[in-house]
Amino acid sequence: MFILGNIFGCVFWGTILAIIIVTVVYLLYRQLAPSGRKSIMTHLLLFVLFLFVGAQTTMTVGALYAKGYISDISNSVNSIIGNTADQVNPTVAYVESTIYELKSQYPFAAPLLNKVDIGKATRYVEGGGHSVVDFIASNLHETVNYYILRRVLWMIGFVLIAMIGMLLLSNKRRQPTSMSQSSFDDYTDFTNYNDII
Repeated sequence: MFILGNIFGCVFWGTILAIIIVTVVYLLYRQLAPSGRKSIMTHLLLFVLFLFVGAQTTMTVGALYAKGYISDISNSVNSIIGNTADQVNPTVAYVESTIYELKSQYPFAAPLLNKVDIGKATRYVEGGGHSVVDFIASNLHETVNYYILRRVLWMIGFVLIAMIGMLLLSNKRRQPTSMSQSSFDDYTDFTNYNDII
C-alpha cells in the first residue's frame, strides 16, 4: 500500500508538472508565432510532447522520492552493521551482504543499490577511514542526481523538438497564404491595367 501511494504520487505530480511545461511551451509558441493558426498537427505535437514530458517528469518525481529515502537507507545500514570497527575495516563479502540486506528491505531501491561498486566501496572505506554508510549514501545521491539530470536533459530536448516542429508548421501554413495573396494582387493589378487601356 505504501509503494502504491508513492507510485500514485509520482504519477499525479508528474502529470501536473507535464501540464505546466506543455502550457508554457504553447504560450511561448504563441509569442514566437502570433499569426500562426491552430491546426491538428500543432495539437498533435503538443499531445505527443505531453506524453514524453509526462513520462520524464513522473520519473523525476520518483527520483526525488528516492532521494528522500536515502537517509532511511543510511539508518538501516547503521542498524545492520552496528559495529564501528566493521564499518571502518569491512571485507568485500561484508559490504556485499550489507547491500543484499538493503535490497531485501528496500526492493524499490534495488536498481540503485545494484549500481554500487563493491570494490570501490571497500577501497573507499579502507583508504579514508570512512564508513560504509557514508559511501553508500554518497553513491546513491550521485546516482539519483545523475538520473535526474538525464531526465531534465531529455525534457529540454523534447521541448526544443516540439517548438521547432510547431514553428516550421506555422511557417509552412503562412507561405501558401502569402503566395495566394500575392497572386490575387497581381491579378487585380492586371485587371485594373486592362480597364485603363
